[in-house]
Amino acid sequence: MPMGPNHALTPRAPSLQQPQSSSDTDIPNDCLPLLHASVVVNVDGNITRTTLLQRFSNPSEQSIPEARYMFPLYDGAVVVAFRCTVGQERELFGKVQAKEKARNTFEKAVKRHETAALLEEHTPEIFETVIGNIPAQTDIEVRIEYLGEAKISVLDHTGDVIDINIPMSIAPRYGKSSSFPENTSTMVNREGLSIEVKVTDSGTVKKLHCNHQVKIEKNVPFNPMKASSLAELSKSDVRASSSAVPPPTQSVIRYASDVAIMDEDFVVSVENNPSHPLRSRAVLSPSDENGLAAVMINIKPAEIFKRATRADRFAGELLFVLDRSGSMGSLDYRGRQGNTGRTKLATLKRAMPLALSSLPETCHFNVVSFGSDAEFLWRRSMPYTNENLDFAQRYLQRLEANMGGTELLHALKKAVDSRRAEQSSTQIILVTDGEVQSDSILEFVWNTRQELGDKIRFFALGIGFQVPHRLINRIGEFGGGYGEVVDIEAKPKWEDRLIVMLAAGIGPKSWNCTIDLGEGFERQSLMSDRFWDESTRQEPEEPGIVPFIQAPYPIPPMHPFAFRSIFLLLDLSSGSPPTKVILSATKDEAKPATEHVLFLEPTKTDTSTIQHLAAKAALLGLEAEVDRQIPNRRQEELAQKNAVALGINYAVISRWTSYVAVEDSTGVVDEVDLCKAVFLQGELVDFIDSFNKRI
Repeated sequence: MPMGPNHALTPRAPSLQQPQSSSDTDIPNDCLPLLHASVVVNVDGNITRTTLLQRFSNPSEQSIPEARYMFPLYDGAVVVAFRCTVGQERELFGKVQAKEKARNTFEKAVKRHETAALLEEHTPEIFETVIGNIPAQTDIEVRIEYLGEAKISVLDHTGDVIDINIPMSIAPRYGKSSSFPENTSTMVNREGLSIEVKVTDSGTVKKLHCNHQVKIEKNVPFNPMKASSLAELSKSDVRASSSAVPPPTQSVIRYASDVAIMDEDFVVSVENNPSHPLRSRAVLSPSDENGLAAVMINIKPAEIFKRATRADRFAGELLFVLDRSGSMGSLDYRGRQGNTGRTKLATLKRAMPLALSSLPETCHFNVVSFGSDAEFLWRRSMPYTNENLDFAQRYLQRLEANMGGTELLHALKKAVDSRRAEQSSTQIILVTDGEVQSDSILEFVWNTRQELGDKIRFFALGIGFQVPHRLINRIGEFGGGYGEVVDIEAKPKWEDRLIVMLAAGIGPKSWNCTIDLGEGFERQSLMSDRFWDESTRQEPEEPGIVPFIQAPYPIPPMHPFAFRSIFLLLDLSSGSPPTKVILSATKDEAKPATEHVLFLEPTKTDTSTIQHLAAKAALLGLEAEVDRQIPNRRQEELAQKNAVALGINYAVISRWTSYVAVEDSTGVVDEVDLCKAVFLQGELVDFIDSFNKRI
């Protein structure tokens, strides 16, 4: 079901009876005409701020009671501003409320025949906007701003790679849903799509790559500050001339299309110079007016875990679980012949021989392929010998995408049932295009890992452009490994990502890390403790224990090829912020933990960005905690209260909160200032150069 960020935002009026007319001004049965869509992404280090703008039209001579559309954002994205413009006069600014209250506010406004808008999160990747009472012959402009962390791949000696992904599709990757329109590509008056990605560059960027035909302009200066007087202009000139450090510039990637349809995610890869590697650090965002502060901790595991176990000592088993469903066998995963001219399964068959040849001679291995059922190379894993390797290589070349649907849960259960319990461990490496529902899969992975511990780990590699990032990443997170999604046309030589995943599988069974802030700090749970209650808070008579929320908690097992961010929210009403973070790193075999100290650095440019990211991370952590166990009534109430309080304070939507935009009784729109975080330049310098000064 192809669509761009604009067509993912496909309006429809499900309850509206359309006029029986052939006039050009009639409304399609389930869509409003899209006039324009634009995306602007500002990238500083691994932090992105995206502004998504769509303009729709109601060309008919009657108003529309309700129109709704869905759009995707990758897991962890933080919506920080929501605005709806009706015609040339009315602007509605979003305000965060508890989800049910927001719905009631919206419905009451609609009953008063006012134009209103509602923005809800259905999953951490799927959002829906509902607009009520759209006037006749009126344009509607929806503006959404969101923050996120770009994915970082830590490479050896060739520089780190930051991937900026703009999602362009929804339905095939999430399974069927009654709330999705059946024909989301039925759009009219498509007048174009524009995308602009601005990457801060202070000499750190080695190479830029995009999976679309784009124009790239380098060394572009930032927009100059506007001077209100000649005196102010003179002062700015003096400051510029006296600065010893040249100001950072931007690399700007531009894409434009006359047709507002994209069949694939828009991916920009930023490869850093090896001389400017990303490093571990901890950054403090000072407390806001409510006494809440935030900390962002970036961990580069290769710095924390100095030495890895040699791969040739691995004596466990490796089970490769390979997707052979029908979706793996289309001519091209974008529905057309692409640059490679190969199907997803063909690229997988090309990558697997190198992976099998890289296995240690001390291991057992097996191949499990699946679709509607599961098929095994051998009934149980076999020792790694030249004879078995040759047999497996010949078997792989005969594989076809002819096994029907994608019954991933069935395949994982069969793979786990086949494991050799006498082996030291079982490493399951899944490769799939992942077009499945996820809840039952994640529950199985979590329960299996809890039951068997380090005796089993799950790794997941998603290939193609319609893979649900949340599913792939959480299979790895819940299963003690890690997950990664690869666009195999943008990166046709992606075999190295499979080899990297294999290396993590045959490495230490656990790369675990814990965080300690020292005395005077206590970690709390949003499901078990009442964290920060503005309605009952009192000024403490004397300093006490500072409560904080850590997300994610516990820190998922790491591997040396990923870059991990941990966030803390601290209530400083009873104390001072920490000065350092102590990371305790342990590998398997019960060796003593090694400590790594990161001293807190104050953020020099922006305070609200880290706060928003920390708040969203805390809410995602709470959601994962609720999903992993069945909370009792008290825990449900605490989770609800904490989530709503944080969501309103930081203007962040979640499972428990939504944005609503209505006119108030005086005709003045609601506006939330907190959610409009200013994104300033210079963060890349903070992110990288500060470490170079210390080494």
